[in-house]
Amino acid sequence: SDISYPKKALGPGEKGIINASVNPFGRKGYYKKYLTVFTNTTSSPDQLTVKGKILHGSFKNSFNYSIGGLAFKQLQLNFGYIYKGNEMVRYIPVMNTSEKPLRVSFPELPEHLSINNKFEELAPKSSGLIEIAYNTNAINDWDFVIDKVKITIDNKETTEGEIVITSNIRENFSLLSIEDQAHKPKVSLPVRVFNFDTIAAGKKVNFEFPVYNKGSRDLNIRAVKPTCGCTAVMPEKNIIAPGDSTVISVEFNSIGFSGLNKKGVTLITNDPDNYKHFLWVTGYID
Repeated sequence: SDISYPKKALGPGEKGIINASVNPFGRKGYYKKYLTVFTNTTSSPDQLTVKGKILHGSFKNSFNYSIGGLAFKQLQLNFGYIYKGNEMVRYIPVMNTSEKPLRVSFPELPEHLSINNKFEELAPKSSGLIEIAYNTNAINDWDFVIDKVKITIDNKETTEGEIVITSNIRENFSLLSIEDQAHKPKVSLPVRVFNFDTIAAGKKVNFEFPVYNKGSRDLNIRAVKPTCGCTAVMPEKNIIAPGDSTVISVEFNSIGFSGLNKKGVTLITNDPDNYKHFLWVTGYID
């Protein structure tokens, strides 16, 4: 899905619109997707649903994007949920809409991605496939991951573009043994929201969120992922023994923000019952 939403704050009584479009290529039948909306309201996050029925359509008409004569059905590829330790392969259909043969290359790929064109050179008016493989063993990250991959199209003249590749890397807790299910880590967060009240524009505020392990196995902090405006770092002690604790240090920089703000930090752990938590920094910028 392609998403657009208001980038500026909405004043009291003002209305904004979130636009979501669905590319039906490669799908048919009933369709249902969810959108998570983060705002600075007390009810955030909120969930929206996009659903409907997709009928069989034309293959040729689905190529809606073009880079240097190479037409794509999409410039964003979502691998969805991938369990850590697994590999997954997806394909992007392409078509040469130019009058010249095209060569396609991907310089500067991250280690966890490998791309294989199912063609050496794509003849004019012909179609082909680009194979993209995702190896979760080669990336030290969790939850939502985004990669912007440069693509080069060569038909005697070089054109550069970009493909966005996303994934959601998760731990497969279904593989836990019976013993591991009986003796497991347990996250305890006594403070989930830090309200800095009112600060002057341009000021920075800092806070430490304590994290306790109330379980009977080591608690591993997999990732700490801030949203725009916040800086958060992995704690020096990211393996917490039972009964022990650590802190997540967060800094909010108010430069460029005004009015009521609410910024989040996502905490990912190996707690099989509740692996994902949101920590919030909120307040008013004068």
